[in-house]
Amino acid sequence: RQPVVAVYTYPLAKVFVSTTAADGSGDPHANSSFTYVGMADGYGVFTGGGKTGYVLPVGAKCLAFSKEGKEWEFDDASVGKDPVPPEQDPVLLALPEARRAQLLSQLQQFPPELRSKMLWEFKGRLRSSSGANERYVTYFGYFPVVDGQTSYKLVRKP
Repeated sequence: RQPVVAVYTYPLAKVFVSTTAADGSGDPHANSSFTYVGMADGYGVFTGGGKTGYVLPVGAKCLAFSKEGKEWEFDDASVGKDPVPPEQDPVLLALPEARRAQLLSQLQQFPPELRSKMLWEFKGRLRSSSGANERYVTYFGYFPVVDGQTSYKLVRKP
């Protein structure tokens, strides 16, 4: 039976897996040892087909991610952490109470699977309007699969 793991990465990052390579370099798109398996949601959680976890393929040796985005997206404090309900999101908690209530009400109008994406887009508009760096960058990284490890945080290594 294959292990089921939780995979956290940058929101909307592409996730890859390899059964032949234990590590890698460069963009995983260009690495023939890696197969694209899907995209993380707006919280950065990759679930693999909507299930609660990702079932590693037989012989999985390495996970990888690729993400293109604005530079500030890679410094978001929520990256690589378990998602929290919108009511507990630190960015929303910092808003004035009336604005926070209005936004939470708007989010409730969307199905649960779209709320995280809508929240991510809202946080992006907040940062853009605050003058955050708009420079586009692409980052990628490789993370070996470790026997017994049930959670992977695919984030840029300093």
